[in-house]
Amino acid sequence: MKIYTYYEDVGFKQQPELIELWKESWKRQGFDPIVLNREDAKKSPLYQKYYDFVQRVHKKSFGIELEDNSYWLAAQLEIVAWHTIKEPSFISDYDIINKNWKFKDNLFQKVHWRDDCCSCFASGSSWGWENYIQFLFNSEDCIIEWCKDCNRKNKRIHFGDQDFLIAVSNLEDFRKKTVLITRGHFKLCVGIDNTYGVNKDNRFENAQTYHLGHSSLYNIINNDPKYKDYDVDSLRIKIAKEIIGL
Repeated sequence: MKIYTYYEDVGFKQQPELIELWKESWKRQGFDPIVLNREDAKKSPLYQKYYDFVQRVHKKSFGIELEDNSYWLAAQLEIVAWHTIKEPSFISDYDIINKNWKFKDNLFQKVHWRDDCCSCFASGSSWGWENYIQFLFNSEDCIIEWCKDCNRKNKRIHFGDQDFLIAVSNLEDFRKKTVLITRGHFKLCVGIDNTYGVNKDNRFENAQTYHLGHSSLYNIINNDPKYKDYDVDSLRIKIAKEIIGL
C-alpha cells in the first residue's frame, strides 16, 4: 500500500529529517512512502489551471497573489500532485507519524478525507482527485466569499488547500457525490498535545497516528516548562523519534 506526501523547501528547519522519520514510521507498518514535489505537480494536466485558480481567488479576494516558493502556495499545489497518483492510495502531511496503524481493506477511487475537514490525511485515485478539483473550480464564487468572510473575522489573507476544503464542505452534493469525509476519533491524526503534555487526555491513549502540527507543538512549548527551550522544529524531531522508538 502506497502513501504519498508533498514537499517543497519553503524555509522550514529540519524538514528533510522529519520526512525521513515520516517514511520510517509508515514503512514499519507495511506502507511504501513516496515524496512528491513541484515537478510532480506540474505533470498533472490540471496544474496550470489550478495554479491560476488559486491565484485568482486571492486576487479577487484581497488583491494579492501567493508568492512562489511560499508555504501557502505549496499547501495548495499538493492537490494537483495528488492528481498524478493513478491507483487508489493514501496521502498525508509529513508530520503525520504512524505508531501502529495498518490498513488491509480496499480503497475507494473517490477522495476520502479521513480527518474531517483537515487536509492532513486522505485517500483516493487520480479520478477522485480530478472530481474534487473540478468541484473546487465550479465553486469559485463560494470559496472567494468564504475567504473574504474569514478575513473579516480573522484578518487572514493567505489560504491553503485545507481552507478551500472547509469552504466547500457543506455545499449540496459535495459529501454525497464528490467525496467521503470521516474522522477516526481517538485513533487517527491525534494532536500530539492531547497525549504528550499539557492537554494529556486519557481518551487518546490508544492513538495510532499522531499529527505533529504547529499548534500542538506551540501548546506544549508554551505551557510545559520542560520544553520551554525547544523550538517547534526540534521538538517535532524529538517527539517523532520517541513515537517510533528511535
